Amino acid sequence: ADAVFVYYEGQRNFGQALAEDSSGNIWITGGIASGVRPPAIDAALWKYEPAGMTGVLKLQYDDATGTNPGGFDTGRSVKTYIDPAANKEKVVLAGYSYNAFASNNDIVVYKYDIETGELDAGFGGSGVVSYDGGYDDFGYGLAIDRRDDVKIYVTGEINDGTNFNMALLRYNNDGTLDTGFNGGVVLYNEGAGYRFTGYDLALDEDGNIYVAGSRSLENSNDVAVWKYDSAGNKIWGPVIYDSGGYDAGYGIEVDTCGRLLVTGVTGGNLLVLRYGNDGTPDLSFGGGVEAIVYYGISGYTEGKRIAVYDDYDVFPENYGKIAITGSAYMEGQGMDMAVLRYKDECDVCVYTPAPTP
Repeated sequence: ADAVFVYYEGQRNFGQALAEDSSGNIWITGGIASGVRPPAIDAALWKYEPAGMTGVLKLQYDDATGTNPGGFDTGRSVKTYIDPAANKEKVVLAGYSYNAFASNNDIVVYKYDIETGELDAGFGGSGVVSYDGGYDDFGYGLAIDRRDDVKIYVTGEINDGTNFNMALLRYNNDGTLDTGFNGGVVLYNEGAGYRFTGYDLALDEDGNIYVAGSRSLENSNDVAVWKYDSAGNKIWGPVIYDSGGYDAGYGIEVDTCGRLLVTGVTGGNLLVLRYGNDGTPDLSFGGGVEAIVYYGISGYTEGKRIAVYDDYDVFPENYGKIAITGSAYMEGQGMDMAVLRYKDECDVCVYTPAPTP
């Protein structure tokens, strides 16, 4: 039978993203009703053990900005990593919080120490750092460069008072913005009323950053994809996919050959795109067309996150396959979870084990 993991405490709870740690535990972030007043939501972190069916609430955080008791705080993305400085495993969350004093939203990043079961005070002094650009700022996607010097990337959008810009922030392991990354914050916009948003990001083995999101102007909304180098310089982008309807890119991953996979929505249907690492659409992936669109569900369907099976030793039969999770809305039945898996019939790079000494 399929496993269904549940957390319910009589209030509204919702999950936004999950990650697995080195022990096989699943960590989920999202929001939980605070009970202060009906619309109040706190950022939340749950832990599910491999043999358990019920989650344990490990972190409930209200007032991330110090200004918003009983307000709205939420985690939108989560990752785990082993901190080389302390040799301890950490959980990092990214999201946003409403700042009641400034009447705007701030990007918020949290670091949780698995061993102590508490926020990591070595990260920003309290385990929580926030970014307030003066207007509305939202954090949506998260990635961690686990190489020699740990770097934490967050993407989302930052309003500069005129336009919403696609935002890419890089933090050091101690929670300070990395000034070697264009001052710590990279923004992109083309002006003229455009709104650019980053929803997810991925890193390649060379430290390049790929962002998937959207470009919108009045009634037009398109998929947008960017590539930046490790210093914060834009290499290319945005590469735009425009079907003529409503399009957006919500998830991105690098496949086993270094190509980019993007999922999202186009015209109310789940979308998958593949690009070379130079930003060129890979038409071989869709059988000669740029986009693979899933029409198997009659209602509104969207892909939110995408992953690639890349561990040949554990699942050789699944190596290179593509998994997508998202949501589907069918009239009269409400919103349901959607999970799809694609087998890449094109030139999946074959894993070659290292020779045995």
